[in-house]
Amino acid sequence: SRVLMIITSAVPIIIVAIVGKAPASLIITAQAINGVLLPFICAVVWKISSDRKLLGDKANSVWLNVIFSLLMITTILLSVRTFLSII
Repeated sequence: SRVLMIITSAVPIIIVAIVGKAPASLIITAQAINGVLLPFICAVVWKISSDRKLLGDKANSVWLNVIFSLLMITTILLSVRTFLSII
């Protein structure tokens, strides 16, 4: 248990030391990457949750797919905004 705590405490310090940037800039970079990847992750979840072969009667209904489509549009717009702020 102590070894695991020491390792999980040391890993971020080692990453910051190797990269040589302030932790805040690394966090901002990680969040920007998450913002760009979010639509792809959302699309995969939507695809899996709508698969009738996989989920049978537990798959998304029409109304859930409408909600998911609105969610996809929102995440794409936010992702484009994030991407444009990076470049």
